[in-house]
Amino acid sequence: MTAEATDTVRERSIAEPSALRPNGEIPRENLKPLLEGARARGIADAFDLMGQAAVFLDGSGTVLHLTRHAETLIAGDRAIDLTIVGGHLVGESGSANQRLGALIGAALCEDGPPPSEIEMAGASGAMRIRAVRFPDGRDNPFQLLKAILLIDTRR
Repeated sequence: MTAEATDTVRERSIAEPSALRPNGEIPRENLKPLLEGARARGIADAFDLMGQAAVFLDGSGTVLHLTRHAETLIAGDRAIDLTIVGGHLVGESGSANQRLGALIGAALCEDGPPPSEIEMAGASGAMRIRAVRFPDGRDNPFQLLKAILLIDTRR
């Protein structure tokens, strides 16, 4: 790793020893990103505990996290016609991808109407995908999580 890359990594790691005060405390300005990350992680863990397939997205629609159930559906047994390409969730067909893109766009457009849901066919039957805007996403630059897609494959 080059010295420049090491410096970049060091700047991004807010909890490493060099970022701590001499008394071992984390500076207040470094707490906000840590707490926002912990908040998003807690929500992801709750969805995992419920067995809910959920996809967490940042402001550009890039996938930040998949719950275990979503990962199994998308990457594992391919029970649904969704995949991740270049960090983005896409539909297997053109029309599915277009509808999914519109749903994600509505979820990320903070000034627009609330996002709705779509139905899509999957290898194991129909599925419903509902988009939810993440609260506080708009005014909080430390919160990377902006939207959550909930995938329901239950009949």
